[in-house]
Amino acid sequence: MMTNPPKQRGTAAETAVVRAATAHGIPARRVALAGNKDQGDVHLWDGRVVIEVKSRRGHPSWTEIDGWWHETEAECGRVGNCDIGVLVVKRPGTGVARAGDWFAWILMSDLAWWMVQADDVKVASTVAWMTPQQRVMMPLGDLLALLKAGSRA
Repeated sequence: MMTNPPKQRGTAAETAVVRAATAHGIPARRVALAGNKDQGDVHLWDGRVVIEVKSRRGHPSWTEIDGWWHETEAECGRVGNCDIGVLVVKRPGTGVARAGDWFAWILMSDLAWWMVQADDVKVASTVAWMTPQQRVMMPLGDLLALLKAGSRA
C-alpha cells in the first residue's frame, strides 16, 4: 500500500508538537481529522489551547501564514472551551526532534490574557499599545514555557 508523504509529514509534525508540550509538563493530545468541522491538530489542556500545525519543506509566504492563521482561528472557534489559538509551522531544516525551534504564532492579546490568569505571573499593561489582532511569532519552546508559566494546571 502506497502512503501519502504529506500526510506522514503532518502526522509526524503533530506528534512532535505533542511531545514538545508534554516535555514542558503540558497535557497535550492529537485531535482526529473532522473534515470541514476540523478542530485543530493538537489540543493543550483539553482544548483550552488549540494548535494548528503546518509542515512543509520550504519557507512559507506571508500570504500562506495569513491563510493558515485564519484557519487556526476558525478551528479554535469550533472548540467550545478554546481560549487561545496557536499556529505552529515547522522551520525548514529542523526535524521533529527540534520542534521547540519551530515557528509559533499567537495573538499578543491572547498571550497577555493567558499570562495574567496566573497568580504568580505579573504582566505589565504595556501591551495596551498593541492592536487586539496583532500576532507575534516566537520559537514553539519559548511559547510553551510561557503557556506553562501562565497556567494553573
